[in-house]
Amino acid sequence: MAQLQADITETLRRNGVDLSEKAKDLAKVAGKKAKRAVKLTRKDAKRSVKAATTALRATSQSEVGIRTKIFVKDHPVLAVAGFALAGFALTRLLRSYPRANVEPQTQAPASSSAPTPQTAESKQAPRKIAVKPSGDAPRKAAAPRKASATKAPDTPANVKGKKANKAKTKASK
Repeated sequence: MAQLQADITETLRRNGVDLSEKAKDLAKVAGKKAKRAVKLTRKDAKRSVKAATTALRATSQSEVGIRTKIFVKDHPVLAVAGFALAGFALTRLLRSYPRANVEPQTQAPASSSAPTPQTAESKQAPRKIAVKPSGDAPRKAAAPRKASATKAPDTPANVKGKKANKAKTKASK
């Protein structure tokens, strides 16, 4: 019994080593194929970008405008979605740059050379504009909405029920 157990253990060990070597070989082959696929995809993308740039350079601005108008007429939903996406991206881009603190500039009066008297308000330090935090700051939780009373739709079953309720109230009077 012990000999049988030792033979089984040895066979499993050898098969396990063989399987792990085969798995390593398969991983190498898969890695090579994946690298080749990425390389081909890069080449295809490079070619398509070059073709698009040459096509754009070959067309005039008026032709691009006409094609854009035709596209917007043919696919208005895609155009609106594209404009909304572009606006969102532009907004995010503009909000990502920090704003400079703007300080008011003081100018000397042009008509008189005498110094002007300063009041308590003018002696205060100039106010700086507060910079709003970007979207990274935690936001307040929204207040729970109140349940709105909705009217049941006038389906045939509801209309019958309403008529029956009216008839019952008339009969009870």
